Amino acid sequence: MLRKSIATIAAALLVSSLKLSAGLVNGGFELGDFSNWAVTIGVATNFESVPAPSANGLPYYTNRIKEVVSVGWLKMDTAVTNYVYNPTRQTNVHYPIGGSYLAEVGVGVPFSGLDTRGDAPIAPKFDTSLSQTIQLNIGDRLNGWAYFYNGDYVAQDSAWVKIFDSANAEIANPWLQISGSMALYRTTTPWTFWEWTAPNDGSYTLALGGTTFGDCAFPSTAYFDGIQFTPAQVPEPSSAVFLLGVSSILCVTRKKFFRAC
Repeated sequence: MLRKSIATIAAALLVSSLKLSAGLVNGGFELGDFSNWAVTIGVATNFESVPAPSANGLPYYTNRIKEVVSVGWLKMDTAVTNYVYNPTRQTNVHYPIGGSYLAEVGVGVPFSGLDTRGDAPIAPKFDTSLSQTIQLNIGDRLNGWAYFYNGDYVAQDSAWVKIFDSANAEIANPWLQISGSMALYRTTTPWTFWEWTAPNDGSYTLALGGTTFGDCAFPSTAYFDGIQFTPAQVPEPSSAVFLLGVSSILCVTRKKFFRAC
C-alpha cells in the first residue's frame, strides 16, 4: 500500500511539473487556407447626404444609409509583388518566410472614399483580422514575422499583432505599423520579427490584423507568416528520473525495515 502511495505522489509531482500547453495550429498557413483561425472582415455603413424638409425654408440636408461596404479582405499568397513609389517607382517582391504560403490582411477600399461617420460624433474604426485562442503556461512564447505596405498618406490605417487575455482585454501589442507621411506613402517595410512571452498561465487570443477609419480610401496591407509557439522550458529528464528514484528508494527502505523486524 505504501509503495502505491509513494508511486502515486511521485507521478503526480511529475505530471504537475510537465503542464501541457495547447499550441498554435496552422501558424505558417501551410494548409493553404485559414483553417483554425477565426476570421473577421470589417464592414462599414456608407452614408449619403440628401435634402430634407425644412421648417424655415432654408436648405437642409440629412444623412441616410446608402450602402454597406466591406472595408477589408483576407487572402493567401505564395508571393507578393508590391508596387513601390518612393524613392523611385519599382516593384518589391516578398516571399513566405518558410513553406509555400503567407497571409494577407488588407484594410480600406480601392475607390473614392466613404462617409462612415454619418451623424456620429466620431468616425468608427473597422478591424479585419485573423485570431486564434490558445492555452498557455507562464513563459510560453509566441513569435512570427510581419511586414506592412503603406497605402495611405494619411495616418488612418494600421497593421498590428495583438494579444488579448481571457476577458478579451488587450494586454500586448508586439508589432505595430501606421500609415501616413508622403515619404513613406506606397512603400513597404521588410519582414520584421516579433515575439511575446506569456506572463501567467491562462487562455490568450493572438490576433493578426489591420484597422482603418474615416473615408477608408487608399487601402493598406499587412502580411503575416511563420507564426510559432514555443513552450517554456520543461524539467529536464534528470528531474523525472529523480522523482522516480525517490519512489524506488523509499520502497526499498520499506522492505528492509520490515525484514529487520
